[in-house]
Amino acid sequence: MPEDGAEQLGLEVTDLLADIQVVRYSTTVAMNRLIERKGPRLGLMATEGHENAVLIGRGAQWVDGLRIGERRNLAVQHKPAPLIGRRLIVGLKERVHSTGKILRELHEDDVREKLRYLIDNGARAIAVSLLWSFANPTHERRVREIIREEY
Repeated sequence: MPEDGAEQLGLEVTDLLADIQVVRYSTTVAMNRLIERKGPRLGLMATEGHENAVLIGRGAQWVDGLRIGERRNLAVQHKPAPLIGRRLIVGLKERVHSTGKILRELHEDDVREKLRYLIDNGARAIAVSLLWSFANPTHERRVREIIREEY
């Protein structure tokens, strides 16, 4: 419900809804594009120093569903190719503590520079994943505003 999301973000529902530009409903067509990797080229903006986290992944995320013996046989495990290649992952100069306290202010010129880099290298959709942004979404909101202004 939009009310729940607005409450979690500390916003009024009207402000939250005014900030939403696109609503997408997942369908079989969308899921097939994801599985077949035929969607737009993705770029990722992450907290600087944590750009490789999505490439490394959790230790067992790619072996879910396998039997214990299959999990232990590292020689036959094949980690799937990431949806976003390393070349299209950038680190943003910012940092939020797990308590929500801002440890490093967002460097907005850095965001613009990294956005231009991603677009110049073929990204047509940008994902933003900043550490602890659920504890304090200030930086993530501002990054999304900059993307809308520049893109």
